[in-house]
Amino acid sequence: METDSVLSMLTLSDYGRRGGTNVQGPIVKLDYMLFPRLTLTTKGYFVNFIDRPKGLTNSMVNRLQFDALLAF
Repeated sequence: METDSVLSMLTLSDYGRRGGTNVQGPIVKLDYMLFPRLTLTTKGYFVNFIDRPKGLTNSMVNRLQFDALLAF
């Protein structure tokens, strides 16, 4: 998302450095249906600042997330 494109409290909290705006990068997602009612998901977030704030480095943040979805 571009800097200040939306309110920070409404953005995806899993994305980047505690969510918010002023970050960009891809999300990679893999879903696998283990059983008819159980789906396993892995997501990878690779995020950089758009405009680096003073005093911070612009190193890439890599976040890996695992989810299990059970339908009943």
